[in-house]
Order: sequence, then structure tokens, then C-alpha cells
Amino acid sequence: MGGLAWIIWAAGLRVTASWYVVTETDCALRTGANVTGTVLLTLRRAAGERRAWRDELEYELQEEVRAQVERMNGQNSRLAGEESGGLYQPVDFQMAAYTAAMRVLTGCDVMDGVEMRREAEAPGVRAVAMVDALIRYAQDVAEELLRPAGLPAALECGWNMLNAAERFYLKTAALEREGPQKLDMYTNMARALRVAGHERLMSAESRANNARLKLSDELGSGDRDPEDEWGGSPLRALLNAMRLLRQGEEAEQVLAALAEDCRGRYALLRETLAGMAEFLARARGGRADKGGFTPQKEAECARVLAEALRAHRA
Repeated sequence: MGGLAWIIWAAGLRVTASWYVVTETDCALRTGANVTGTVLLTLRRAAGERRAWRDELEYELQEEVRAQVERMNGQNSRLAGEESGGLYQPVDFQMAAYTAAMRVLTGCDVMDGVEMRREAEAPGVRAVAMVDALIRYAQDVAEELLRPAGLPAALECGWNMLNAAERFYLKTAALEREGPQKLDMYTNMARALRVAGHERLMSAESRANNARLKLSDELGSGDRDPEDEWGGSPLRALLNAMRLLRQGEEAEQVLAALAEDCRGRYALLRETLAGMAEFLARARGGRADKGGFTPQKEAECARVLAEALRAHRA
């Protein structure tokens, strides 16, 4: 994760500015996403010797990420109402956390007593772990600042209980309300949230400039390993319950299956599950059915399940 920082330290440079550019495109000769988004960095020669302790850097990272998010939000606000829909998309805010971390960290020459330029020749385990942890901290700050808009009250309270894979699915589902998204957006969101294997959540029809998540019926009944971050998650159990509703199962039977999938945590998770179902109903309800893609049916099943969960007492 911090490999780029070590290269910059070894070269005696520091990051002073950064931009994220989407360079992904479709082509008749290509079948997938062959060109990804690019981060452009401005580097300058490091001058002087700055020392800092880890707690100081965490505070600086928090302030730098917060300031950058506020700047980007301000630019988006000025463009509100234009056809562009804003200069920055949510995934750009996620990537901004990484570049903000690069600016703060590469500006420090001695970190927690470690001389970073000298260490860059052959980074030790402790130094690598420290740098990676600080970058993750910056991404966590951005994640907390960038909750999806319009979360139901139950999900607002339970958001911190969700794992990275669940947040990835819900965040990108909200973005899809506006229509098909670039595949690059999903890749960068997965990278920012540190979600492994996000491709399994993507429709087989996804292309570079026209990508989407799988709906519950497309996910099927597989990929539900209880030891897996995604397969064992409450959201995966909820999507399987929605699949059963789509197949015509009665609500009581579906709730029983959902309770079993939650492995003894159903009572604790019931409100959060209802909040996720309500959120997905809103996200899917904004899109029209087209061919085998049926978000309206998905939205209806999510609404029915949300109501059934709130009325159910197990």
C-alpha cells in the first residue's frame, strides 16, 4: 500500500499536489477494462528535515483529508444543477484520501524516530507497517466523511457495524440510481475500501463505460461462505432473502431462512437489515427495467422485506 511513498522518499522528493483522471474507455477491439484511472502527482525536491511522531501525523492526516473533502464538496456545490452533475464523484473523494496521505507522509523525513530516506533503501517490517497503517487511517477518515446520502435511520445507526464489502455494495448501488457507471468507479471504490474480489459482485454484462452490480437473482444462492467477508455478511443474507421473494416464497418462510443465515444474530441485526432493505429499495427504484435487468422488481422485493422485518417479532 505504501510502495509509492517509499519510492518518493528514496528519490529525495515529496508530493505537493495531485489529480485523479479517469482514462478508461471502451473500444471495439477490447473486451474489458484495459486502461484504468490515473493519479497525477506533482513532486518537488524535499528541503530541510522535518520530524514528527505518529500521533502528530494522524492528526495532520485527519485535517488534510477533511480539508480536501471540503474543497471538493465546495467545487461540486458551485457546479450543482449543471448537466455534469458535479466535478467529482464519490469515488474521487475516496482516492483523494490516498493522495492526501502521500502529501503528509512524504513531507516527513523522520517519522517516529525512523529516517525515512535511509529506510527507503530497504524498508523494515516496523516501518512498512507504520506507513501502511497511516495510509489506512487516512482512508478510514474519508470513509467516515463519505457516508451515502439519505441513509434510513436504522442504517445510520448500524453503518459502523457493516464490513467493507457491504459498504462497497451499498455505496455503489446508490451511485447506480443515476444510471450505468464506469467500471473504473467500482475498481477504485473497492481499492479505497480495501475490498478483495469485488468482481464477483459485478454483472457479467459490465463494460468499461457501462457497468453495474449484480441484482439478488443474479447473485444466486452461492458465494455464502460464513468465513468470507462478503459471503458471511448480513447484507449477503439479505440479498439471498430478496432472491427468495423474487422466486415467490412467502414472507414468513423468507424471514425464517434469513434468521437461519444470520446464525443467531437475527434479533441484533433486524433493524439494520430493515434499513439496508429500505436503502436498496430507494436505490433500485430509481431505474427502469430493461430486458433481463429488472431493478423495479428488485426494489419491490426490498420494500416488502423491509416492512416484513419491521413487523416481525422472533
